[in-house]
Amino acid sequence: MSKKRDLSILSGATFLIFMGAGALQPYISPYLKDIRGLSSIQASLILTTVYFTMAFSRIFTGSIVYYLSLYLTIFLGALTYTIFIVVLGYTGYFSLWIIGGLLWGIGAAMFWTGISTQVLNKSSIAKYGTSTGVLRFFTQIGLLIGFFILGQFLTKYGYSSFFLFAVLVTTLGIAITLFVSRENYEYPRLPVKEILFSMINREAWLISLLLFVSSFSYGLILNLLNFFVKKSFGLEMMNKTLIFFYLSAGIFSLSGGIISDRIGRKRTLTFAFLIGVLGLVILLFWNNPLIVSLTSFFLGLEFAIVPTVSTAWIGDITTRRERPTVLGAISSWGNLGVAFSIIFGGLLIQWEVSFKRSFLIFAALFFFLSLLCGLRTSHEYGNRKL
Repeated sequence: MSKKRDLSILSGATFLIFMGAGALQPYISPYLKDIRGLSSIQASLILTTVYFTMAFSRIFTGSIVYYLSLYLTIFLGALTYTIFIVVLGYTGYFSLWIIGGLLWGIGAAMFWTGISTQVLNKSSIAKYGTSTGVLRFFTQIGLLIGFFILGQFLTKYGYSSFFLFAVLVTTLGIAITLFVSRENYEYPRLPVKEILFSMINREAWLISLLLFVSSFSYGLILNLLNFFVKKSFGLEMMNKTLIFFYLSAGIFSLSGGIISDRIGRKRTLTFAFLIGVLGLVILLFWNNPLIVSLTSFFLGLEFAIVPTVSTAWIGDITTRRERPTVLGAISSWGNLGVAFSIIFGGLLIQWEVSFKRSFLIFAALFFFLSLLCGLRTSHEYGNRKL
């Protein structure tokens, strides 16, 4: 009963938190650029700060769990989501936005490491992919609904109602995390050398690389495809086309985890990257809202499957003792990938590189990863196919 209870609580919490703070993210760069008057690079720096900080902080989340406990790590990490919205929406200083981004990055690292560890600890070995998929399914559905509602608030009522809605639903989600069960288990504090080694040991190096490159799909939504839609079809179409990213991510977060439990991690990941390639390539030949919606859908599939399957894969190769540390260390590459793609997308816009060439660059990277995964599908770890 405790296993299902914690999964239900965490799924509900992430659903609400990402309906608010999570769904806000694609709107941040346009808001800072168009309303606050920042340049493309300055606007990119806020979210880049969040994800770079999150990537760096993940390396040390094992130590944070050691000092605070898994329960407090989850709650305090979640609290920073509301703090960031308040700082962004109700202050007018660039320095405060950067500080808010730093705080959110640390908190997000704590939150995701904590809930991922809790879900794996409460799951059977054969259900790592399924349980992780359930959690990410509710996260992505929250993003989907929140992205749509925030778009409606923005066009009808402006930014004041937009930020108020985000604050309220995020805070409600944070309150739900208080009901997560407390563990008696004490996690050890591993030395930095062991933490860094965990990022390249066994199959971890491949998971790290896959997470890094796959996260570009989200960076594309946050700081390239959104500007492409705005320039090509107008701001009102951004909500109608990019929403398919979140729809797809919701569907395939769950199904991708289930499939990987049955056919293996690497086969599932190969498929995900090939779909990402297809999504970007079709934009090279057609330019209309329907094709952009399809691209968003395909990128959402990739974005959903890779982190879900990677988390399950980390569960395959870790013990309970080292799990928070290894989860944090390896997952940092995913956050680093989002940060890199956000700033890289901003630079491409600043350098006036055409959108088609930009999409081709990212498609080539995804294709390389699909080949790398496909070539290694025959490898096994223990008795489980990876």
